[in-house]
This record gives sequence, C-alpha cells and structure tokens, in this order.
Amino acid sequence: MQPPPDEQDQPVPPASGWYPDPEADERLRYWDGESWTSHVHAIQRPSGSNESKPAEETATGWSTPQPDQSTTAGESAAGWGTTEVDYGTYAAPDSPLTGSGMRPVSFMFTDAGRTIRHAWWPLTAISLVLGLLSGAVLLSGGLILIDPIALVEAIRLASELGGDPAATTSAELERAFAAVPRTQSIIAWVVIAGLGIVLATFLSSWQVCAINRTAARSASEQPTTVGDGFRAGIRGGVRLWGYGWLIALAAAIPISAVVLIVALSAAVSIWLAVGLGLIASIGLALVFLIIFVRILPISAQTIVAPGALRWSWRATHGKFWAILGRWLLWSAATYLIIQVILSIATLPVTAIGSTVTDQSDVETLGVVLLITLVISIPLSLVLNSVAVIGVVPIWRDLTDNAEFHSIQDGRPVRAAGSDSTGPNSSGNST
Repeated sequence: MQPPPDEQDQPVPPASGWYPDPEADERLRYWDGESWTSHVHAIQRPSGSNESKPAEETATGWSTPQPDQSTTAGESAAGWGTTEVDYGTYAAPDSPLTGSGMRPVSFMFTDAGRTIRHAWWPLTAISLVLGLLSGAVLLSGGLILIDPIALVEAIRLASELGGDPAATTSAELERAFAAVPRTQSIIAWVVIAGLGIVLATFLSSWQVCAINRTAARSASEQPTTVGDGFRAGIRGGVRLWGYGWLIALAAAIPISAVVLIVALSAAVSIWLAVGLGLIASIGLALVFLIIFVRILPISAQTIVAPGALRWSWRATHGKFWAILGRWLLWSAATYLIIQVILSIATLPVTAIGSTVTDQSDVETLGVVLLITLVISIPLSLVLNSVAVIGVVPIWRDLTDNAEFHSIQDGRPVRAAGSDSTGPNSSGNST
C-alpha cells in the first residue's frame, strides 16, 4: 500500500492522522507517520448522496479528511455516531502506558481535576436538577400511598408503648398503623410503586449520562454547557436505562434459581441449605463483580453510540485488574472526600443539634434537623457527581473515539479540537 500522495511529488511524509483510505473511498485509514495502519473509520454520507466528499489540501499538499456534514454539531466522521468504530492498539512498544495498556493511575486524578475545574457549574446544575427531580418523584409516590401525619402518630404511639406500656395499647397501635396507607388496594400499590421506580431509575440514568457527557467533554478540553449535558444525557440515559433493566432481568434468573435450590435443599437438611446458600452467594458475588468491571464503562459509552454493552465487554478484555484497581481507588478517595466535606459543612448545625438534644427541646431539634437536610441533600447530590465521573477517565483509556480519545495507536494524545494536534485536524501529529 502506498502513502497518500506520490512520494516523488512530496518527499516529506505527512504527520500521523486520519486520511482517505486508498483502498476504499467510503472510509478513513490511520497513517502513523511512516505507513498505513489497520485502523479505519467509516465516513457517513448525507442521505441520497453517493459522491465522495472533497478533501482539504494542507499547506504541504497532503489531503486530510473533513468532518462528515451529515453529523450533528460535536460529531465527527471518525467515530461519533458511526457504526464502525476503531478502538486502537493501546500498548505500543514505545508508549508510556502501563502493562495493561492503560495510562498510569495518576491520569485518572488528572482527568478528574481538569473536569471539575472546567465544568464545575454544569456538573453542579445537572446534579441538582436531576437529583432533586428524582427525589421528588419518589417522594410524590410515597405521599400518594402513605399519610405522613398518620405515620408520625403511629410512630409516636409505638414509642409510648415501648417506654410505658400503660400509656397506650396494642389495639390503639394497630389502628394507628392501619390508618397509614391511603389505600389498601394491592393493585394501586404495585402500579404507583412501579411507576415511581421506573421514573426514578430513568432520571438516575439520565443524570449519570449527562454528568459523564459533561465530564468527557471537559476532560478532553471541549466546551461544556448545561444544555448540552441534558440533551446528550437523555439520549444516553434511555440506552443506559434499558441496559439496566436488561441486566436486572438477566440477574434475576440465576438469583431465583439459587433461591429455589436452597429452599428445596432445606427440606433435606438445614445445614445443607446453609452451605449451598453460602457457596452460591460467594459464587454469585464473584460473577457479578466480574460482570460489573467488564461493563463499567457502559455509562460513558452510551452517550456515544448504540451497542455500548457489547463495546464495554470487548474494550475491557484483558484489563480486569487494572480497571478494578482504579475504580476501587477512585471510590475510596471520593468517599473520604465526600464525607469530610459533608462533615465540615454540617458541623455548626450538628453542634447546635447536640446541645438541643441534651435540653430535650423537640421543636428546635426539628428545625435543626430540617436545616441539616436542606444543607446535606443538595450538597450530597453535587458531591456524588464526583464519584460518577470516575468512570470517564477509565473510559478514555479504552476508547479511540475521535472526540474524546486520549489514546491513539498506543500513544497519549490531546483531544481533537483542543488544539491543532487532534486526529481530525490538518497537520496533526501524535
């Protein structure tokens, strides 16, 4: 296979990058600076057009591909929204990558720091709006099914019965708890609770994908906005929500089988049932851990294109321990950070609450509790977004997507659009 132009006309080889494939007009092929690689990307054409798109000539005369005009803003011909995506080779001999073919762990924290600095406002707004909306859905469902005043009264009677049996009777307590449900219809409970769960899980998926979209753009130094996060997040959220229910349904099958086997074995021997239950629980935990790690990047990949489940399983092959270690380290670090910030933010209110509790001032204690919730709930929603974006640095190490990539043919490179060195820009280099 020959270089893009005639070497006699152009003695200086071009910089590495994506160029029209000399073997197929409908795709791009990656030129590593010395020779053609096996990495290709499909070029999407406008509907009804069979003509090849003109290439822009660079200053040196080498032609470089232009983004497909049929894609939307922020999408490129080399991966975003296409069905044929090349994810690259991650462990070139001269690359500074780890043995797993991923960047060093420090890059995970570097990505997160850059993300938070550049996109703190979109992340905060998205987390608050969708987090509070999800909470409002669950609270509304609860208020439809349960009378909160009757519940408080029932709890008060239960505390009196425990402290002083003479103060109330079991019959009074039963009547109080019977008044808590607004309806006794099992169908109503199933329908309302089911709708609440469906809406809450969708909003949660939307929130995760919106945060990941924003974090991915920020980590690769792309512009970020609240509107973009919401729009891209809802598309990815639908996919993630569907995958979630699919995975839950698949997990329900082995769990149900294990429960049935343990229940049947109990008729033979209780110790046999305990032993089988213990072994099955450990086995299922290990299987679910393996599956979780292998599909961990799915929440970020859903914002790119369909087929995220298949992609996640493929892209994480051979990187189980590297991904697990990074995720555990990130989870531990963010948990400690979140707890420290929450403790500092609520410390004054907690101190006042301790004093009020000692004085048995119930009304003031209720006000203190309300203030604590007003402070801690929004702050928790915002801080939890930090834990969510932990998947983005891991995902960036696994993808060769033109918009968000950090690895190209095994070498770390800047993202397209951050300067003039992206794989879709003229005269780019890795």
